[in-house]
Amino acid sequence: ANQFTRPGHSSYECSGLHGCFSYMTMEQLTNWVCCAVTYAEHTGDLAWLQAQAPTLRDCAESLENRDDPDPARRNGILKWDSDRTGDGSEITTYDSLDVSLGQARNNLYLAVKTLAAWLLLERAFARLGDAEGSERATAAIARLTASLVAEFDTAAQSFPAVFEAGNASRILPAVEGLVFPLVLGLDDALARDGRLGALLECLETHMRNALQPGVCIDEKTGAWKISSTSRNTWMSKVALAQFVARRLFPAAVSPLAAAADRVHTAWQQNPGCGAFAMCDQIQSETGIAIGSKYYPRMVTSVLWLRE
Repeated sequence: ANQFTRPGHSSYECSGLHGCFSYMTMEQLTNWVCCAVTYAEHTGDLAWLQAQAPTLRDCAESLENRDDPDPARRNGILKWDSDRTGDGSEITTYDSLDVSLGQARNNLYLAVKTLAAWLLLERAFARLGDAEGSERATAAIARLTASLVAEFDTAAQSFPAVFEAGNASRILPAVEGLVFPLVLGLDDALARDGRLGALLECLETHMRNALQPGVCIDEKTGAWKISSTSRNTWMSKVALAQFVARRLFPAAVSPLAAAADRVHTAWQQNPGCGAFAMCDQIQSETGIAIGSKYYPRMVTSVLWLRE
């Protein structure tokens, strides 16, 4: 908005908030790790990775401390908001949704993305010959994987969106973080008989039960909804969930869920979106764009087009 801010601050993030425009520090941390390591892996730019080694180690320490400063109390899941929030709370990039995806603390979506960050850190530290860093990441992966499996609701056969206050929302971005090891070809990490095997089984069951009408499929239009408790959905995030689900959990994607492609295509072709080339934020019940027109995050739709 043509604003300048003092160093270390932004014109977007404000303290004392519990929703839009609060800080999203944890998500930004995982984003930087995932982007940095993805770049290094794709390009083979080891010199750049070596130059970033101190920052990667700081990121690993920050991931641990945002779980808990006391190692004895860590379970791998974010529990501490940034002090920048004041008496508010951290949000995720899904900041205009309800608590199911808007709240960062104890959030399923962000926990799986944190797991992806640790998987990539493990790979980066191995590339750098940093045995201590690699072992630190391996331990974090084991800790977080066990914590996530323990949060699976066996009665409902799915994960709650937030691990607190009896939350019962179901979300499709539960699998979003896995796009990073999937695209980078970390096949060992994603093997069903590997260390993430139990978690992957839980996520497949979760997706199969979420991709049902009235849950994460809009019962009126047949579109995918990223949260069972909101009709406010984003096509860029649907594309990510579809890509991961179709590659890793094809048995969870029923013919009914697959038929949604026609609905999503129609969204982008209608006059409300077509005038802007594409729209991201859609009301799933009506197909009307309610924001994020010609939005850069729609670049993830390249994954949808690959399917």
